[in-house]
Amino acid sequence: MIVRPDCPDRLAVKDLVNVALFLQLGHFLCIYLGLSLGGLGALRCLAVGLAGAAWVIFVHGDFSDGALLNAVLGIVAVISLSLGQVYYKRQQPRCQPLLVYVIQYAFASVVSLPIAW
Repeated sequence: MIVRPDCPDRLAVKDLVNVALFLQLGHFLCIYLGLSLGGLGALRCLAVGLAGAAWVIFVHGDFSDGALLNAVLGIVAVISLSLGQVYYKRQQPRCQPLLVYVIQYAFASVVSLPIAW
């Protein structure tokens, strides 16, 4: 009933913190910052691909209301999510799955709380 996972080694913790930088901070920070600045315009453009987003924004020249900033934040979020997944799959840190989330969210919370404040 009670999970008592083994503590991961230092290398696994380092890898999990690096993944948290990409997945938790890079991805979610850009998404929520973009949403707080005015909406989902960049996310709609990203649905048709990164190239489509750049084409729509630059061809139409609509740089009002932070459209360019929202697009950049959306692109950074997608790239960060992809890099985090690739890094995690490549390094494959040996750690109990429950501790993976605890370590990643704890690190992201410590970094995010001052930003949120």
